[in-house]
Amino acid sequence: MNQLSIHNPATGALITQLPADDAASVATKAAVARMAQPRWAAAPMAHRKDCISRFREAIVAQLDSLAATMTAETGKPIKMSRNELNGLL
Repeated sequence: MNQLSIHNPATGALITQLPADDAASVATKAAVARMAQPRWAAAPMAHRKDCISRFREAIVAQLDSLAATMTAETGKPIKMSRNELNGLL
């Protein structure tokens, strides 16, 4: 499998390497997501709200780390990364 190299655009430093998806793996992942959607849609609203609330709490708990990663990967100022994440919330 090919590797995807993530570089800091400001410094050129290699941040990490990840396996790159090919068309077949993307199609498989999309099919799995489509198969899971009816179960999610059938879940009670209270359960779905709880899942989304827990996701939000995880973002809040990791906000500084996520913002630092976004800044390293995109070169945008840290304040802009924080604002983007806060926009999710």
